[in-house]
Amino acid sequence: MGKANAIAFFYLLKEEVAKVYHEKNPSLNKSIHDWTGNEIRNFQDDLSQELNERISERWFYSHIKPVENEKLPRIDMLNILSKYAGYKNWEAFQVKNADILPKEPKNTSKTIKSGRKWFVLIGIAAVIGLILIFLNKENERTYDFCFYDQDTHQSIVDSTVEITVLNENESPLKLFSNEAGCVSINTKETFIKFVVKAPYYKTDTIERKLWDNDSAEKIELCRDDYALMILLFATSDVQDWEKRRTQLDKMISEEAVFFQITANNTGMEMYNKTEFIDKLTTPLKSLGNIEIIETIYKNDQIINLRFIQN
Repeated sequence: MGKANAIAFFYLLKEEVAKVYHEKNPSLNKSIHDWTGNEIRNFQDDLSQELNERISERWFYSHIKPVENEKLPRIDMLNILSKYAGYKNWEAFQVKNADILPKEPKNTSKTIKSGRKWFVLIGIAAVIGLILIFLNKENERTYDFCFYDQDTHQSIVDSTVEITVLNENESPLKLFSNEAGCVSINTKETFIKFVVKAPYYKTDTIERKLWDNDSAEKIELCRDDYALMILLFATSDVQDWEKRRTQLDKMISEEAVFFQITANNTGMEMYNKTEFIDKLTTPLKSLGNIEIIETIYKNDQIINLRFIQN
């Protein structure tokens, strides 16, 4: 089998995997290429429960998130995804779906002539496409932004930084940081605006007039101290429960609402301030599995918080 056909089968497999997961989570009505970090982690959990197998979040971003893939993943990973989609293995998936992909033409003179004709047409179309791309990208440049912790001044590489580029008169463009904690943005504009989100860091909106040099700009993100404190409360062995309640009372607005998302993203529970404080000050082992998704503030107090407790 040629490389192109193998990649085509992989695209089809990604669609099948997304279909299986969507059937379990009907509220998730987006393409697998647009899944957020939280949705990816939920998929990891489901894969682990179904097959006792696990794929890393970094592997997902490298092979599943891209709309186009240059190379095929390892066969063991293809077997895992094929099993999740309901097949014995990757080979069985290809055999079952062989009729879906176009077959290679037979080696006849008629086919050869037809192929030459299409080759010429495709060549002309490719030249025209390259010209259009060149004209469109003539003034386009790539700008690099790298994200750091404001307190430690260290690169944020252990968390996925999500960037939403807000282009005027265009739909928002979502990007993710690479292994070095950086992101590249291509644009012809002289001004750029984007929203930055990362687990346990405060959401920030960045506006920049773009520059002419080639060095990456360093952007420091501020830690979400209250979210980190809640995580600490949930995971540490605290003996002074009254002191914890007092600290939480100061951190949280009287109007605050808390949403607990289920691990499989199939529902949620809502808590008021008192209920949430009671939850965090009850010594349960399950508290250690809490994960803060988003924190919203008003007058330096938490007004809204979303979290998962696996």
